[in-house]
Amino acid sequence: MRTVAYLRLSIEDGDGESSSISNQRRIVNEYAKSHGLHIEEEFIDDGFSGFIMNRPSFDRLKRALNNNEIDTIIVKDLSRIGRHNAKVQLFLENIEEVGKRVISINDNYDTLNEQSKDTAGIITWANEKYVRDTSKKIRNSLAALQKEGKLLSNVPYGYYKDEIDKNKCHVDKVLAKYIRDIFDMYINGMGVKEIARYLSDNNIPTPTMVKKQRAEAKGKTSRIKVSGIWDVSVIIKILKNEFYIGTLVLNKTKSRSINGKKVSVPEEEHLKFENHHEPIIDIHTFRLAQEVRQ
Repeated sequence: MRTVAYLRLSIEDGDGESSSISNQRRIVNEYAKSHGLHIEEEFIDDGFSGFIMNRPSFDRLKRALNNNEIDTIIVKDLSRIGRHNAKVQLFLENIEEVGKRVISINDNYDTLNEQSKDTAGIITWANEKYVRDTSKKIRNSLAALQKEGKLLSNVPYGYYKDEIDKNKCHVDKVLAKYIRDIFDMYINGMGVKEIARYLSDNNIPTPTMVKKQRAEAKGKTSRIKVSGIWDVSVIIKILKNEFYIGTLVLNKTKSRSINGKKVSVPEEEHLKFENHHEPIIDIHTFRLAQEVRQ
């Protein structure tokens, strides 16, 4: 009987030691040893929400199940498998139908134990409720920060975030010159394609190049796909971004469900905070650019 362990952790699970991958591994290994089972392989999804059932290692585990390469899966608790009630129950039903076994240590659940299956539905429902409640608390907290103009998630090209206060930003003097050049070229008759070509030909660092350089300067491994070519869409975004006149605009998008696709919010519902930070472009130049765009 081939036995494997499945370990999963995400932000929603908390950052305490009790939820850590290392603690899950310890609990699973101790259980296996005390029950005469040998863990042959670990499938680990670190940093993946339990509400999403398509995860790299979990998908690989399911393929191994379909290929009859696994007999038993041991997890710390059923929330490791997932926090989507219906989908987790469907997974457990499919496991039972093909004659495989799932052991959830903390839930005292075992597909070979008929009695333990009576409470599985309640457990998976509670696991989903937990992630929904957590998501709601996070959304409410972010909404409160937005209303106060304190939520500064990302800053556009030409700025960098304060190292201490992440809700503050500063002008990058070198990149700010390129932003001013873009506006000047545009209001003086150059089209966005021509501007993009000019920046590329003169080796002006692109936003992706800057992001990668900053990440590496902090000792981080960057997976950003870098392009040395300026895209027309980037130029357009810069030209219509009010951030460059010192205005912070929040609540531009929202998610309708947990980890769902973001949708645009009507402009009248946007939250605007003028004089929020140091501008790079003066209001007269910005308005001229918008007139040209119209």
